[in-house]
Amino acid sequence: MNKERYLDERANFARQVRILRFIVFLLAVAVVVNGFFVYTSGINQRTVLVPVVAEGEVYVAGNDASDSYIKAMIDLALFYRMNYSPANVKVQFNSFLKLLSPSFFGEAQTELNGIVGEILENKISSAFYTEEIRIDREKRIVSIKGRLKQWSEDRLYVNEERQVVVKYAIGHGKFMIENLKTCRANEECKL
Repeated sequence: MNKERYLDERANFARQVRILRFIVFLLAVAVVVNGFFVYTSGINQRTVLVPVVAEGEVYVAGNDASDSYIKAMIDLALFYRMNYSPANVKVQFNSFLKLLSPSFFGEAQTELNGIVGEILENKISSAFYTEEIRIDREKRIVSIKGRLKQWSEDRLYVNEERQVVVKYAIGHGKFMIENLKTCRANEECKL
């Protein structure tokens, strides 16, 4: 047994420093590995949502979502925007505005505020019946074909095929409409 080894303060201090450096190194590696796993789990995490009417698998993962979720949100947006009566038009349009992206909000709000006066004055009611929805995931555009019916009191004055094109975005799990355009069925409808 080497007594000098245990009695020499410098040697003991040097050994302690080496051991502490090794422990700090292990802790640093553990923090980096933990950070990597936390980051990747946040990206790959899926939150399962069950809307009122959903068919098939519904998920939102980061900036992507399933077709079922996109269809459910588009149906909801069209319900708010195109189905109204004088009694509920303000509530419907305000609910629609909550689904819009900040870049589209101002333009849409101005347009809807202009329409509200006409709806209340002429007692117009509207209903849109969706017939077909096509999703272009690359361009993030949804094309909807359906029938628009509008009437004033008991007189039907619009009953025609319409096409609606919606540009959407999903950011941090939130669905947002970036643009919406309505055209007659025989017109080319592009954003």
